[in-house]
Amino acid sequence: MSTLLFDIEADGLNATKVHCIVTIDTETEEVKTYGPDALHDGVASLLSADRLVGHNIIGYDIPTWIKQGLIDYVAPTDFFYPDFNAKYEEFAALTESIQALAKEKEEFEKVTKTMDAMLEEKYEELDNLKKSIDDLEAEKTASERELVEVLAEKEKKIRELEKPKKIVDDQDLSD
Repeated sequence: MSTLLFDIEADGLNATKVHCIVTIDTETEEVKTYGPDALHDGVASLLSADRLVGHNIIGYDIPTWIKQGLIDYVAPTDFFYPDFNAKYEEFAALTESIQALAKEKEEFEKVTKTMDAMLEEKYEELDNLKKSIDDLEAEKTASERELVEVLAEKEKKIRELEKPKKIVDDQDLSD
Protein backbone atom coordinates (compact mmCIF):
# COMPACT_ATOMS: atom_id res chain seq x y z
CA MET A 1 0.00 0.00 0.00
CA SER A 2 1.55 3.32 -1.03
CA THR A 3 1.17 6.34 1.22
CA LEU A 4 2.02 9.86 0.15
CA LEU A 5 2.50 12.79 2.49
CA PHE A 6 1.76 15.99 0.62
CA ASP A 7 1.22 19.70 0.77
CA ILE A 8 0.42 22.41 -1.72
CA GLU A 9 1.67 25.97 -1.80
CA ALA A 10 -0.65 28.65 -3.15
CA ASP A 11 -1.13 32.40 -3.00
CA GLY A 12 -3.29 32.53 0.13
CA LEU A 13 -6.30 31.07 1.89
CA ASN A 14 -8.60 32.02 -0.96
CA ALA A 15 -6.13 30.74 -3.51
CA THR A 16 -6.23 31.93 -7.07
CA LYS A 17 -3.01 30.20 -8.07
CA VAL A 18 -1.34 26.98 -6.93
CA HIS A 19 2.44 27.32 -7.02
CA CYS A 20 3.45 23.71 -6.41
CA ILE A 21 2.61 20.32 -4.93
CA VAL A 22 5.21 18.45 -2.89
CA THR A 23 4.91 14.73 -2.10
CA ILE A 24 6.90 12.34 0.05
CA ASP A 25 6.54 8.59 -0.41
CA THR A 26 6.58 7.10 3.10
CA GLU A 27 8.13 3.83 1.94
CA THR A 28 10.94 5.14 -0.26
CA GLU A 29 11.20 8.62 1.36
CA GLU A 30 11.35 10.01 -2.18
CA VAL A 31 10.46 13.69 -2.34
CA LYS A 32 8.89 15.06 -5.53
CA THR A 33 8.03 18.64 -6.32
CA TYR A 34 5.54 19.50 -9.03
CA GLY A 35 5.81 23.12 -10.17
CA PRO A 36 3.21 25.25 -11.93
CA ASP A 37 3.62 23.45 -15.25
CA ALA A 38 3.37 19.98 -13.68
CA LEU A 39 0.45 20.39 -11.27
CA HIS A 40 -1.73 17.89 -13.18
CA ASP A 41 1.10 15.33 -12.87
CA GLY A 42 1.25 16.04 -9.14
CA VAL A 43 -2.49 15.47 -8.72
CA ALA A 44 -2.24 12.28 -10.85
CA SER A 45 0.54 11.05 -8.57
CA LEU A 46 -1.61 11.75 -5.52
CA LEU A 47 -4.65 10.04 -7.03
CA SER A 48 -2.59 6.92 -7.76
CA ALA A 49 -1.58 6.53 -4.09
CA ASP A 50 -3.46 4.18 -1.80
CA ARG A 51 -3.44 6.66 1.07
CA LEU A 52 -2.93 10.42 1.29
CA VAL A 53 -1.78 12.22 4.40
CA GLY A 54 -1.74 15.99 4.66
CA HIS A 55 -2.65 18.97 6.81
CA ASN A 56 -6.08 20.54 6.18
CA ILE A 57 -6.51 18.70 2.88
CA ILE A 58 -10.31 18.58 3.10
CA GLY A 59 -10.63 22.24 4.11
CA TYR A 60 -8.00 23.75 1.84
CA ASP A 61 -5.99 21.59 -0.57
CA ILE A 62 -8.83 19.69 -2.23
CA PRO A 63 -11.19 22.70 -2.56
CA THR A 64 -8.26 24.63 -4.06
CA TRP A 65 -7.62 21.84 -6.59
CA ILE A 66 -11.29 21.93 -7.57
CA LYS A 67 -11.27 25.75 -7.95
CA GLN A 68 -8.14 25.51 -10.08
CA GLY A 69 -9.63 22.79 -12.27
CA LEU A 70 -6.99 20.25 -11.26
CA ILE A 71 -9.67 17.69 -10.34
CA ASP A 72 -13.36 17.44 -11.12
CA TYR A 73 -14.76 15.95 -7.93
CA VAL A 74 -13.84 14.20 -4.69
CA ALA A 75 -15.58 11.11 -3.37
CA PRO A 76 -15.62 11.17 0.43
CA THR A 77 -14.82 7.56 1.37
CA ASP A 78 -12.70 5.67 3.79
CA PHE A 79 -10.04 3.46 2.26
CA PHE A 80 -11.28 0.31 4.00
CA TYR A 81 -15.01 1.09 3.80
CA PRO A 82 -15.73 2.79 0.49
CA ASP A 83 -19.28 4.06 0.22
CA PHE A 84 -20.03 5.07 -3.33
CA ASN A 85 -23.50 6.18 -2.22
CA ALA A 86 -22.09 8.60 0.33
CA LYS A 87 -24.05 11.78 0.97
CA TYR A 88 -21.97 14.23 -1.01
CA GLU A 89 -24.10 17.15 0.11
CA GLU A 90 -22.96 16.60 3.70
CA PHE A 91 -19.34 16.39 2.54
CA ALA A 92 -19.76 19.57 0.50
CA ALA A 93 -21.39 21.32 3.48
CA LEU A 94 -18.52 20.22 5.69
CA THR A 95 -16.00 21.52 3.17
CA GLU A 96 -17.87 24.83 2.89
CA SER A 97 -18.06 25.21 6.67
CA ILE A 98 -14.33 24.54 6.90
CA GLN A 99 -13.72 27.17 4.23
CA ALA A 100 -15.93 29.59 6.17
CA LEU A 101 -13.86 28.87 9.29
CA ALA A 102 -10.69 29.48 7.30
CA LYS A 103 -12.07 32.87 6.20
CA GLU A 104 -13.01 33.70 9.79
CA LYS A 105 -9.53 32.70 10.89
CA GLU A 106 -8.02 34.97 8.22
CA GLU A 107 -10.20 37.87 9.40
CA PHE A 108 -9.32 37.13 13.02
CA GLU A 109 -5.62 37.17 12.13
CA LYS A 110 -6.04 40.52 10.37
CA VAL A 111 -7.82 41.99 13.39
CA THR A 112 -5.23 40.50 15.71
CA LYS A 113 -2.41 41.99 13.63
CA THR A 114 -4.11 45.41 13.70
CA MET A 115 -4.68 45.16 17.44
CA ASP A 116 -1.08 44.08 18.00
CA ALA A 117 0.10 47.15 16.07
CA MET A 118 -2.20 49.37 18.12
CA LEU A 119 -1.02 47.76 21.33
CA GLU A 120 2.60 48.25 20.28
CA GLU A 121 1.82 51.95 19.69
CA LYS A 122 0.25 52.23 23.14
CA TYR A 123 3.26 50.54 24.76
CA GLU A 124 5.52 53.02 22.97
CA GLU A 125 3.36 55.91 24.22
CA LEU A 126 3.52 54.46 27.73
CA ASP A 127 7.31 54.16 27.52
CA ASN A 128 7.49 57.80 26.36
CA LEU A 129 5.25 58.89 29.25
CA LYS A 130 7.41 56.97 31.73
CA LYS A 131 10.50 58.64 30.29
CA SER A 132 8.80 62.06 30.59
CA ILE A 133 7.91 61.32 34.21
CA ASP A 134 11.48 60.21 34.92
CA ASP A 135 12.77 63.42 33.29
CA LEU A 136 10.33 65.52 35.37
CA GLU A 137 11.38 63.67 38.54
CA ALA A 138 15.03 64.36 37.71
CA GLU A 139 14.23 68.06 37.09
CA LYS A 140 12.23 68.18 40.33
CA THR A 141 15.10 66.63 42.27
CA ALA A 142 17.56 69.07 40.71
CA SER A 143 15.21 71.99 41.51
CA GLU A 144 14.79 70.76 45.08
CA ARG A 145 18.58 70.55 45.47
CA GLU A 146 18.92 74.08 44.05
CA LEU A 147 16.22 75.32 46.41
CA VAL A 148 17.90 73.67 49.41
CA GLU A 149 21.21 75.29 48.39
CA VAL A 150 19.55 78.71 47.99
CA LEU A 151 17.84 78.36 51.37
CA ALA A 152 21.11 77.30 52.99
CA GLU A 153 22.80 80.38 51.48
CA LYS A 154 20.01 82.63 52.75
CA GLU A 155 20.23 81.14 56.26
CA LYS A 156 24.00 81.66 56.21
CA LYS A 157 23.55 85.33 55.22
CA ILE A 158 20.90 85.82 57.91
CA ARG A 159 23.25 84.37 60.53
CA GLU A 160 26.05 86.62 59.30
CA LEU A 161 23.81 89.65 59.52
CA GLU A 162 22.63 88.69 63.01
CA LYS A 163 26.21 88.21 64.40
CA PRO A 164 27.24 91.86 64.37
CA LYS A 165 23.91 92.86 65.89
CA LYS A 166 24.54 90.52 68.79
CA ILE A 167 27.97 91.92 69.31
CA VAL A 168 26.58 95.45 69.31
CA ASP A 169 23.75 94.40 71.63
CA ASP A 170 26.20 92.77 74.00
CA GLN A 171 28.39 95.91 74.04
CA ASP A 172 25.39 98.10 74.78
CA LEU A 173 24.64 96.04 77.85
CA SER A 174 28.11 96.45 79.37
CA ASP A 175 28.19 100.25 79.14
